[in-house]
Amino acid sequence: MDNENKSVCGDSAENTEIGGSAQKSSDTPKVRGGRWFLKCAIIMLSVFLLPALTVLTVIFLLNPVYNETFVGELYEKYSLLTETEEPKIVIVGGSSVAFGIDSALIEQEMGMKVVNFGLYADLGTKVMLDLSRSGINEGDIIILAPELNGQTLSLYFNGKTAWQALDGSFEMLEYIDSENYGALIGGALSFAQDKLGYAITGTLPENDGAYKKENFNEYGDNIYPRPYNVMSGTAGDVNFDFITDFNDGYDTDYENFINYVNDYIHYATVKGAKVYYSFCPISGAALSKDVTEDKIDAYYENLRESLDCPVISNIYDYILDDGYFFDTEFHLNDAGVVMRSVSLINDLRRLDGNHTVAIPYDKLPPPPGHNPEGSEADGEEGAEYFTFESYAYADKTYYRVTGLSAAGLAMEELTIPNKYQGCAVKQIAANAFSGSSELKRLFVGTNISFISAEAFSGASSLTEVYLPDGKRPADISVPNSMANALATKGCNPDLKIFVDADKFEGYIADYNWGDYSDFLAKKDS
Repeated sequence: MDNENKSVCGDSAENTEIGGSAQKSSDTPKVRGGRWFLKCAIIMLSVFLLPALTVLTVIFLLNPVYNETFVGELYEKYSLLTETEEPKIVIVGGSSVAFGIDSALIEQEMGMKVVNFGLYADLGTKVMLDLSRSGINEGDIIILAPELNGQTLSLYFNGKTAWQALDGSFEMLEYIDSENYGALIGGALSFAQDKLGYAITGTLPENDGAYKKENFNEYGDNIYPRPYNVMSGTAGDVNFDFITDFNDGYDTDYENFINYVNDYIHYATVKGAKVYYSFCPISGAALSKDVTEDKIDAYYENLRESLDCPVISNIYDYILDDGYFFDTEFHLNDAGVVMRSVSLINDLRRLDGNHTVAIPYDKLPPPPGHNPEGSEADGEEGAEYFTFESYAYADKTYYRVTGLSAAGLAMEELTIPNKYQGCAVKQIAANAFSGSSELKRLFVGTNISFISAEAFSGASSLTEVYLPDGKRPADISVPNSMANALATKGCNPDLKIFVDADKFEGYIADYNWGDYSDFLAKKDS
């Protein structure tokens, strides 16, 4: 029995030892699992955290590169707004405010400080509203005057452009709506890549002509000399198609925008400010063929009914002769700035029952019209491959390319002629190359000065478009939504628009052409 007991006890002891060994063995996979977890964690951190830290380092620690560009003016405007404690007039909008207000004249006539708080449609109206909240004081007068298009009459927000405007002035981030953080994150990588590229090469983003920070005065007005209208057409049709039924239960982008504006109005009112709605200047020549007085009146009435602030302006006072504009359908030249500023002064005066005008109408500057053009390039070679339509502009007859002839549809390479029937070929119409399945390479004619947003839609094989040698961004007008239209309206996704290598950065930084960045490429030297 004792032996059996010992044997049993021995077995038990052996089993315990074996069990202990088994227990130790079973610990080994757990240790390995812990090591693999640690390795995986390190890998995940490398994949996600390190790139994020790199992006943040580039954004916040590298010297700013955009603070002296056009969008870099945002901080100057923000500082003026927040540092002006006395009652002031703040005009909020996009570039039609930057290129359309004589603040000194308004200040002189109204006896109040003026802040021009308009800059760039690609930032969106919402950013300007959000940032301006921090500078609203009791006694302020706020004029809302966004451009009449879908981008500025919505809650549009461009993360990359916002980073460019904030570069080196990141304290403004505090006032960016949290709803836009996702867009900021989405735009951070592209912004950081561009910023790092400038840092490595020791260069800065280019500005051209009017689009330099140095062209803004102490009020935030763009004072670049603009004696004429420099366009040979309009940059795009203006429509009044934002009328919606606010009671149908369906929320549109425009309705959401109006609701956001009303929240802003309530906030400003609580702060002791008064908010009014005016209109941006609109080129009469840019009005869509579908625009009638009935549509304009309906839009005006819709605004009055849906906004929680007074609409103080007659919209017809802001539809101006084409000769008062500069380089878009909303940017004014020097004479146009006076016209628009006087209209706004008169609107503000009437609020106090004062019906005298700032400048008598017979003393207002006449429309200076268009910049006298130099000689146009000759050459009608290749006209048989295209179809054209004529149009009158500034008392002259021009042609625009509207399509390809039967012979043109069979060609793989084409050059747009400089003239047709003795008149300059100036424009490329929307859908001009639709259905041209054979066309692979297109050379733009020297006289072309406007390209429609949807010009290359439907050109399924077109991968190369060459702009003429020597052309600057200002020489060819494009709507600043062109890239989006190209991307979504059926152009070849591999399309590249080739420009002179020494002007490439200027195109990237240009107010309108900047939206082409994904499509732009340098010509071979």
